Amino acid sequence: MAEVTAAMVKDLRTATDAPMMDCKKALTECDGDMEKAKDWLRDRGMAQTAKKADRVAAEGLLGLKVSETFASASLVEVNSETDFVAKNDGFIALVGNTAAHVFTTGVSTVEELNETSYETGTFSEYFTAQVARIGEKIVTRRFVTLNAGENGCVNGYVHSNGRVGVLVAAKCSDAKVAEALAPMLKNVAMHAAAMKPTTLTSKDF
Repeated sequence: MAEVTAAMVKDLRTATDAPMMDCKKALTECDGDMEKAKDWLRDRGMAQTAKKADRVAAEGLLGLKVSETFASASLVEVNSETDFVAKNDGFIALVGNTAAHVFTTGVSTVEELNETSYETGTFSEYFTAQVARIGEKIVTRRFVTLNAGENGCVNGYVHSNGRVGVLVAAKCSDAKVAEALAPMLKNVAMHAAAMKPTTLTSKDF
């Protein structure tokens, strides 16, 4: 059996961000083979995720991605078990990456999202690896993408607590008006987040 050195453990931790003891165990189980150890850790992460399946994830954050042209935007909700983890830098990055990937791929369901390509595998594999590192049950609960269409504009707002978010889209007379309207739409979204309206006008009652 190959000797597992501290340097090998450090290299594996750097590559995977897994805990030191898990890295050492992976290298021991895989006879010092770095690539096999990475696979071992990934498989273990999936097993840990399965064990968390029955736990409740009711905390979390919203992630927002708006196109530079304000032609489309995506709003994503990712849930964690505790508010403590929702403040974790790794979790915050996961939410941001999930929102960006939803925006880029244009998927409409979580199932579709999980099957999309991401980095060297699927988004599901990436997400599972992050769950293993963070150590709680984490789920992508829901998301929506709005496309403004011709002469349209869309913008959004997420409140500072990360738990309330709004997307607003508008149709305009021309592209120049749509471009100028973007800042105002963010203010409208902010106002909607604060007031929680249920209709656009009194005629909708």
